[in-house]
Amino acid sequence: MVKNSRKTQCSSSFRVLNQPLLIEVKENAEHCPIELVHKHKRLKIISIDDIWEIMDEWWKRSPIERCYYRVVIKEGITLTIFRDMVSSNWYIQKV
Repeated sequence: MVKNSRKTQCSSSFRVLNQPLLIEVKENAEHCPIELVHKHKRLKIISIDDIWEIMDEWWKRSPIERCYYRVVIKEGITLTIFRDMVSSNWYIQKV
């Protein structure tokens, strides 16, 4: 059993996991990704394996509207990226 130290946890002890990172994406006419830049490298997308959208927190001042893509790049690596439909910015979620 763990001894209770009675110390209060402060919010600075929390850290965000899997924080999305802003990336540059080249799109086709339908706003689908065809190439991305990650860590100063241009990565050609060879296939899109899955697409899904989320719309959440619509009642708040800043709702969440995202279009996610599970893509495979030329090196054979699968990445999850998304387009923020409010700002039109692209992010990489999981490498």
